[in-house]
Amino acid sequence: MFKKIDMAFVFKAFLTLVIVLVLLSVLASLNGASDVLQGTDFKILAIAAVFFIISIILWLFSWTYLLKKELKISSFKIILTGFSSVFGSLTPVQLGADAMRSFLLKDLFKVPFTKSLSASMAVKGVKFSILALTSSAILAYFIFIGKLSHFMFFSLISGFVVVIAATLLFLLPLNKKAGKKIVNFFKTLSKRFSRLSRVDNYFTNYSSYLQALPLKTFSVVFLFSFLSWVFEFFALFFVFESLSISIPIMPLLTLFILLAVLERTPFTPKGLGLVEVGGFLFLSFPIIGQFSLSLGETASIMIVFNIVRIIVPVLMSILVFLLFVPRKLYQAKKS
Repeated sequence: MFKKIDMAFVFKAFLTLVIVLVLLSVLASLNGASDVLQGTDFKILAIAAVFFIISIILWLFSWTYLLKKELKISSFKIILTGFSSVFGSLTPVQLGADAMRSFLLKDLFKVPFTKSLSASMAVKGVKFSILALTSSAILAYFIFIGKLSHFMFFSLISGFVVVIAATLLFLLPLNKKAGKKIVNFFKTLSKRFSRLSRVDNYFTNYSSYLQALPLKTFSVVFLFSFLSWVFEFFALFFVFESLSISIPIMPLLTLFILLAVLERTPFTPKGLGLVEVGGFLFLSFPIIGQFSLSLGETASIMIVFNIVRIIVPVLMSILVFLLFVPRKLYQAKKS
C-alpha cells in the first residue's frame, strides 16, 4: 500500500506539472514574451534554480537538526528523505510534503510519525512567523493605499489568514496554557467530528515536545529558516537577472513577500494561478517605486519563476524519490 500511495502522489505531481506547463505556454504566447525569453541567460537561470534548491535544503536542515537530537540516523539520509518528498508540496498549503516526509521516515526508519511531524510543524511555524511579520507590513501598506482589486484583496487576505493561523497553531503550544486550550478545542470538535478524535492527543504530545525544546535549539532553527528565506529571495532576484530585467529593491522585496503569501492561499497547489495573476498585476501596474515593464517582460518573469520554484525542484524531488527511496532505503529496510 505504501508504494501505491506514493506512486499516486508521483502521478498527481506529474499531472500538476502538465497544468503548470500549459499555464506557462499561455503566458509565453503573450505579446513580446517569446522575444524576452530568447535572451535568457541560462547560467544565471541555473544560479536561480540552485539558490531555490539551497533554500529547500536549509529548511530541511532545520527539520533534521530537531530530529537528530533523538534519532541515530545520518543527517544525509534524513535530508535526502525529506527532499524526496518535496513534490508532495503540490497540494494546498503544501501539507502533502509534511505528511509524506513523516510517512517515509516511519516506513523506512521506523521513526514515530508524531516525532517527524512535530519537527516539521515546529520548523514550519518558525518560517511562517517570519512570513507573518513581513507580510503584515506589506498587507497593511496595500490596504492603506487602497489600490488592490477585490480579487487580489481577498486572495491576499486568504493567504495571510493561513499564514497567521498556521503560525499560531504551530507555535502557540510553546505556552502550556495555550497548548491546553488548543487541545480542549480539538476535544470539543472531536465530539462532533469523530475523525478529529486523535488530533487532541497529538497536540498534547506536540505541546510537550515544543516546551521541552531549549532556546538554543529554537535559535538554530530560526537561523536556518531565515537563511532559507534569504536564499529564496535571491532565487527570485536571479530570475530577474537571467532575463536582464531590473527593478528597485523595495518593489522586488514586496513582490517576493506578495508571492510567498499567495503561494500559501488554500485554493490551489502552491497557489498555482493566484501567484501568476498576483505577480502579473503587481509588475504590470507598479504601486511601489517607479519602474516600467512590458507585457512580455512581466510574462517572462512569471514563466522563469515557475520553472525555478516548481518545475526544477519537483522534477528533482521525483527523481530522488524514484532512485533513492525504492532501491536503497526501502530495500535496506528489508535486510
